[in-house]
Amino acid sequence: QESVFKGNGTYNRSNFVSNVGVELAKNLRLRSVSQLIYTDNKLVDPTGRTIVYALNNARPFADFEYKMPDGNYGAYFGDGLGVNHYNPNYMFQYGHPRDQKLDVIQNLNLNYKFLKFFEADVKYGLNVQNQEIRYQIDPQDNNLNSDYWYYQLEYYSPRASFGAPGSASESGEINVQNYRTTFQNFLPSLTARFDLNRDFGLKLPIDIRTTTYGAFDYRKNVLKGNIVYGTDAPSFSPYNMTNMINQKVVDDYTVPFITYGYLFDQKIEFGDYGGIAGGLRTDFSSAFGKGSKPFTFPHANGYLRLNAFDFFANSSVAKRLTDVKLRGAFGKAGIQPGAFQRYVTLNTSSMGDNVAFSYKTASPNPDLSVEVSSETEFGTDIAIKGAKGAWFSNFNFALTYWNRKTDNAIWQGDVAPSTGVGTITDNLFGLKSNGIQASLNTNVYTSKKLNWNFTANFSKQTSEISFVKDKPVVLTSNAGSTGYVIKAGEKVGQLYGYLMLNSVNQINPVTGQPFIPVANQGNFTVASNGWVVYSNPSLANYKQPYVTTSQFSFGDPNPAFNMAFINDLNYDGWLTFSMQWDWIN
Repeated sequence: QESVFKGNGTYNRSNFVSNVGVELAKNLRLRSVSQLIYTDNKLVDPTGRTIVYALNNARPFADFEYKMPDGNYGAYFGDGLGVNHYNPNYMFQYGHPRDQKLDVIQNLNLNYKFLKFFEADVKYGLNVQNQEIRYQIDPQDNNLNSDYWYYQLEYYSPRASFGAPGSASESGEINVQNYRTTFQNFLPSLTARFDLNRDFGLKLPIDIRTTTYGAFDYRKNVLKGNIVYGTDAPSFSPYNMTNMINQKVVDDYTVPFITYGYLFDQKIEFGDYGGIAGGLRTDFSSAFGKGSKPFTFPHANGYLRLNAFDFFANSSVAKRLTDVKLRGAFGKAGIQPGAFQRYVTLNTSSMGDNVAFSYKTASPNPDLSVEVSSETEFGTDIAIKGAKGAWFSNFNFALTYWNRKTDNAIWQGDVAPSTGVGTITDNLFGLKSNGIQASLNTNVYTSKKLNWNFTANFSKQTSEISFVKDKPVVLTSNAGSTGYVIKAGEKVGQLYGYLMLNSVNQINPVTGQPFIPVANQGNFTVASNGWVVYSNPSLANYKQPYVTTSQFSFGDPNPAFNMAFINDLNYDGWLTFSMQWDWIN
């Protein structure tokens, strides 16, 4: 597969799957699924974001196809074409990545059914992934444009680059990243299914069916990483890492993580009337060490089918509403802290002929707890009998209200400089969100040759910060002009920035006082473009717009609603046409 951007490179993926099952004995089955995945990624800019940013910040008349007389592309064409522009062709000329990844995945499943009611199942999965990323940046010694503007690719590369050339003569780099991830999952389980009337000869007025499930879940992940680079490439070609003037090992690490726990679920169905289910999961984690207590997360759900009850089934409404289901669910889940986020680890560095140890800038936290999310939802599913004939023969409607809450979200918080560290990993804030989702599906037209289905989806949601442990956290944007603030009571995604005024006496919503003191308002006026500007010629900012000294919210970032209208047409089973319109308000 080739990139949509000319010269950006290629992406290739090969996949081999083997699925073999055998019955070892009566009701005893063994299945092996093997998968081999090879990925070869040569995209200079994998996401395309650097390219889009460079083009969007350039004037329309910029000619990025231009080559200098020596045959090289230029990196930057001067401030007149936009101070943030950059020539993607320069990046393609000098950057040569190759990201190779090999996944070996093996899954084994042994299943045994016995005594009519029981099913024993054992699953084991192994995923070994090896990844090598080699990124070579050619030396730009002879590029006059690069040397003039000090625009070496090392500073503007979309891929990881560790070099910092002081001039074009020091450019050229080789970055090599090697990663090996080994993930194992062992999951034995036992399921028991009973029908009380059929299996035990009971004569209950309704059929009661039960399903009991228990399992042990063990997971182990080991990540090993090694990153090295060399800078200041020689003048000859080809060259390798040993020919680089500067060489360094950036990182060499191993990150182990183990979690295991127990699962229990119980489900009871009452004929066609409805059902209830509940259970829990309790987990241990290597992030908390040997002496920690497990973390337990419960869940429950249930449903009720009104059409199974006589009072509804015998009513006139049931002739039109062929199936009405009411449902609800509640559940909790947790995100464990990462490896070593609760334990102190040290950085190493050289000090003369000795090795020195130092604390990391991001400090771990022994009091760090699990990030817990809980969700409650209620909804209904309704099947409606449509018209007779080919048009609108049926309708299916679904509506769900959900409410989600996250406590103890793990984040990096600022600490006092006197502590000697920059940030600390902490359960810093909480989130809460709620919303509505609805869908309507209908068979618009049906004939022997043509099938036309229509679906309308509706969603509305809002999310906000429920609490912050300490002071608000400000995250500045890349451009630095606006900031994302984590502040209690504020919407998630809310942006903050400086305001320009439309009135000289405009009121500050925080203080209740004018932005511009009454005594100074005579030095300002509203310009023809509607903005307040300095009007006193004796002031240094004469004719410039007035900008507030503090940042303010830009408003609710959430749309009022999202809708999608989807049409699917199928002709004679061999021709399919789909079309979707999205409406975001």
